[in-house]
Amino acid sequence: MGWMSQWLGSREWQLRLPNVIAHILYLAFGLLLLRQLKETASILLGFALLNFNPFLLDFFGLARGYGLALGLSMAALFVLREAWQQPNLIRRAALLLFSLICASLADLANFTWLNLHLALLAAGLVVLFDGTRHQVKVDRTSLLCAVVIAGSNAWFIRNLARRIWVLSEQGELYARGQNGFISDTLGSLVDSYFYMQPYPSSFKTAIMAVAIVGFLLAAAVIGYRTCTDRRISFSAVLLVIAVLAVAEPIVEHVFLGTEYPVERIALYYVPIAALLAAFAIDEICVTSGATFRLAGSVSCGLLISGMLFHLYKTENLHHTMTWFYDANTKSAVLEIERLFGGSNTQQKINIGNDWIFEPSLNYYRTTRHYDWLNPATRNGLDVADKDVIYADAQELENLQGTYSVIQRYPETGTVLVKLDRNPSNRN
Repeated sequence: MGWMSQWLGSREWQLRLPNVIAHILYLAFGLLLLRQLKETASILLGFALLNFNPFLLDFFGLARGYGLALGLSMAALFVLREAWQQPNLIRRAALLLFSLICASLADLANFTWLNLHLALLAAGLVVLFDGTRHQVKVDRTSLLCAVVIAGSNAWFIRNLARRIWVLSEQGELYARGQNGFISDTLGSLVDSYFYMQPYPSSFKTAIMAVAIVGFLLAAAVIGYRTCTDRRISFSAVLLVIAVLAVAEPIVEHVFLGTEYPVERIALYYVPIAALLAAFAIDEICVTSGATFRLAGSVSCGLLISGMLFHLYKTENLHHTMTWFYDANTKSAVLEIERLFGGSNTQQKINIGNDWIFEPSLNYYRTTRHYDWLNPATRNGLDVADKDVIYADAQELENLQGTYSVIQRYPETGTVLVKLDRNPSNRN
């Protein structure tokens, strides 16, 4: 959970501020949704599922689009709930349009959220024509509202899909899954939730099995109650979103050959699953007997305790998980400045580095105005003209030339060395 350290300890807080604000949106709209539940256990479980994921929390303190997309999509889900409660057709349509505007903004923050947008659009049309609750008739007005909502979103989605297709044709959509939704998407979400903790593989299998069985049971119960009660609950609306969000990447893979979303590009499933679990459990518990409610409360309590303990184990003030290797790059840059920097520096300094450090090294070089440091490249660790090297320690094992170790960083396994011009100084 390195977002806190990134926010408090860096001079780059301006870049992270939008995602910190997005976290406020995520928390606020999440709480507004959960406050509408009746059972304390389901409220607490929903809060834990939404907020005790250390991998998800990382992205609310990084200069990336994921936190913005999460905050905006949570706003979209809240407004969708408000539309579901609205008896007036015109007001309901206006709320649905606003919900989908939030979803569109989430798409612009991160293109991956388009799949969630499509699911929200379908669920919104279900809510619009839900005449079993509000006695809405399929007349000219309701059809006009549907055309406006569907048409405006179709125009936006078409333009965004074209941009995504161009990225796909250029090979920019890489590092995704190729095996299947369960093994790739669900499996990667569990792995990322573990946050580098050495849990046994059987634990991962158990969590995936519980998630699948829980989803199927919720779908069966919600579907049965929808048929018997002849009304669409908000749990049913969330189920529509979840089913479509799962089906979309599968269909896209079959017909378009796209790969399955994994890890951070699958994070939009977290709030969907969390809200579906909370609303489904609340709906079931409200109409169940005392024994079932007690068992549900105990189960929720145990799950929340486990998640809280895991959050305690993974909390840190130094790094994020995805870019863990960059945790000490800034420290290395400051060390280079101490050794070579200053206004009196006459000679340009050349730095060698692993390619993965190039973006952050050049970022600090530019923002800190290190005119004395030449730009980092991705051309490997050629020592011919290098003065200093920052790389993984294993990369230096076969390095030709002599060097002196300036600083070792055991946490990330990286090392900063100074190239010696005198072979007798080899370390």
